[in-house]
Amino acid sequence: MILVVEDKEAVRMILKAVFERNGYKIFMANNGEEAANIWAQHKEEIELLFTDVVMPGGVTGKDLADALRVERPNLRVIFCSGFGADIIGPEVTNDPSNYFLAKPFDIARLTQVVREALAASA
Repeated sequence: MILVVEDKEAVRMILKAVFERNGYKIFMANNGEEAANIWAQHKEEIELLFTDVVMPGGVTGKDLADALRVERPNLRVIFCSGFGADIIGPEVTNDPSNYFLAKPFDIARLTQVVREALAASA
């Protein structure tokens, strides 16, 4: 199960379609607070966090990942952002349990990174 956190509805719908078409089961959230609530109810099912880095509401993707990793330190995370990896910072991009996708990304790259992240967590 993948927890997808993205504040832009159009992007969420594209991600939902791609993930479901590729056979992945997902939970969708539009901000960190919503994602934390889903995690609280389904943390045993969630294998991967796919999150935007910059979101409204004061909780960044990094904040969310850090909070979830308190309960599951080995949780794999795919961060995506319209900002480059150099802007996001090495604390996100240098961690081997993190993956980074720069927006816009193509579907082939998205599915490749998801497969890699899930294989690494198995």
